[in-house]
Amino acid sequence: MSSLADFNRILKAAILEAQVIEKNDPARAIANLLKIAEYALEFAKRQADFTLRRKIEQKIKGIIDHIQNVKAKNQTLTAEFPEDGAAESKILAAFHLTDEDEEKK
Repeated sequence: MSSLADFNRILKAAILEAQVIEKNDPARAIANLLKIAEYALEFAKRQADFTLRRKIEQKIKGIIDHIQNVKAKNQTLTAEFPEDGAAESKILAAFHLTDEDEEKK
């Protein structure tokens, strides 16, 4: 299992890389950002600390919001990444399964 420091280091590097890619290839940046969000989701699910999971969820929501902004600026991406946000919704829905953990406390 990765430590929080490793997670933060990997997340920061991946986001910086996606930002650089976004300037020249928004579609590839979106694909990378979706993978980053999925990585963060999987890390969050393994955390016992509810507060940490919520902080990671906020980061994931920020990534999803950014993806939607990139799509809005680049209308040509709608064919490859439909506007309905299915991939983004799937990630967010999967994260909310952890809400049950809080109810058990």
